[in-house]
Amino acid sequence: AMWKKKHPEANRFEVKNRFHKERATSDGSITFEAWEGMKKSYNFTCPVCGKSEPDIKLTMDHIKPVSKGGTHTIDNLQPLCMLCNCKKSNFYKEDSELCVTSK
Repeated sequence: AMWKKKHPEANRFEVKNRFHKERATSDGSITFEAWEGMKKSYNFTCPVCGKSEPDIKLTMDHIKPVSKGGTHTIDNLQPLCMLCNCKKSNFYKEDSELCVTSK
């Protein structure tokens, strides 16, 4: 309980990570450090709208949604702001502007 209070961001990540791992078609999993590294590689910026943290909160988006057979692995994730992630929903088309696969 103390760790959760001292590390709220990491705790939220771990809870969501377990949820996605349970739903995914593979045994994929990512670490909090890998997720933070990915956000850093995107300069803490949503690749769709261009807004940056701390003005927005980056969320974990599955490029190919788990609901459509996507994996919960680092190569199937991108950081999107909550608004762009909600707009994308479970849409998947490789050439979609909401499916940015390269930085």
